[in-house]
Amino acid sequence: MAADGTDTSDPSAIAQPAGAPGAAAAPIEITADRLVSDSQNRQASFEGNVKAVQGDTTIEADRLQIFYKSEGTSEGAEAADALSKIAASGNVRIKFDNRLAVTDEAVYITDQRILTLTGSPARVSRPTWSRSWA
Repeated sequence: MAADGTDTSDPSAIAQPAGAPGAAAAPIEITADRLVSDSQNRQASFEGNVKAVQGDTTIEADRLQIFYKSEGTSEGAEAADALSKIAASGNVRIKFDNRLAVTDEAVYITDQRILTLTGSPARVSRPTWSRSWA
């Protein structure tokens, strides 16, 4: 833990966004080269070779930020149950529902279950691969 309260010790984490498909059954496992946690601002940044997996959904990116809800959470509540937003940037690839999204940036709002892709290229396709990409 750094002097400013930033945790840089563990480059992996388990998170489970509220309202995400399969959230009750499958936590999100996130791995990266580096983790910077800012509990005061209720967010964490994963940097370098980021891979986030929940069930059959996989996100790969250069950087992934998770934002925790500030309202409605109580002491002792699991922080992983209180994600409000997940933002990925840099060489983003998202495999979900037998589709592949490729983009510069992606933002997922957990309560609304809305995924927004921005940048060039920003596309979603149904690749011909089977289960070889994981």
